[in-house]
Amino acid sequence: MTPEEKLSRIRLVVCDMDRTILRTDKRISRRTVRAVHAARECGVEVTLCSARVFSMMEYYTHALDIRAPAVSCNGAAIVEPGTRRVLYENPVPEADALEILRFCRENGIDHGALGLNHWWFCEGSMRAEGFTLYNEVAGENRYPPMPLELFDAEFRCIRGESIHKIPICERTPGDCARVAGLAASRPGLIAFAPEPGYLDVVTAGNDKGAGVTRLARLLDIPLEQVCVMGDFDNDLPMFAVAGLSVAMENGTQRVKSAADLCTGTNDGDGVAEFLEQNISRKIWSR
Repeated sequence: MTPEEKLSRIRLVVCDMDRTILRTDKRISRRTVRAVHAARECGVEVTLCSARVFSMMEYYTHALDIRAPAVSCNGAAIVEPGTRRVLYENPVPEADALEILRFCRENGIDHGALGLNHWWFCEGSMRAEGFTLYNEVAGENRYPPMPLELFDAEFRCIRGESIHKIPICERTPGDCARVAGLAASRPGLIAFAPEPGYLDVVTAGNDKGAGVTRLARLLDIPLEQVCVMGDFDNDLPMFAVAGLSVAMENGTQRVKSAADLCTGTNDGDGVAEFLEQNISRKIWSR
């Protein structure tokens, strides 16, 4: 089936966030907001699928007026915007989370833990900058910030919490590889890189492909009628399951090679460009 034929069947567009629908400054352009609204008017829903925890996606779902459920933490949770109702979650078992976190603390590795509505981090965490930036963007638009808190000495703060992922940042070469090796020794865990120099540890069975598959099932939309858009290698699992895949011009070579189509860069509003040219203009007949 040609990309044009695949386009004619699309009912849902699922976008990655960082370096895809978000510009480098982590803002969303007015053009992109208009394009998402226009797509919905044409009968095509648009939603988000990200390595971010939902509470770090929430302002953007509000700004884009996303109505379909959003996939967070690379498939570890599916959350309904507005209500915050969790439709699916597969958190990291507490014993596994504690083992990973203690290992990181003992070895001086930058670490954190993400729950549905909270983030805990170590002293001096390099990843804290991204979460602080999210709160800055949300605050500019009078939207509630994401709660950020330092770990206590015994990690009591995460006891009884649903931990959707453990984010790692590489301070010293080999940090991510060491944590990935530990995760690989735990049968219920997997680790992947959401971008260079970073590692996320989640429960086995969680990736963007599984997340999009679960989302399509929840919405009763066949996967061949789902379009996905992304830029980095952790987007490849959703490229593999969706009917149509679109790579950003700023994406990795692996992503662009796997995609059915390519669009512009994130800073050039590539998502809006794709939606305008292929959804809102209705260049195909339904």
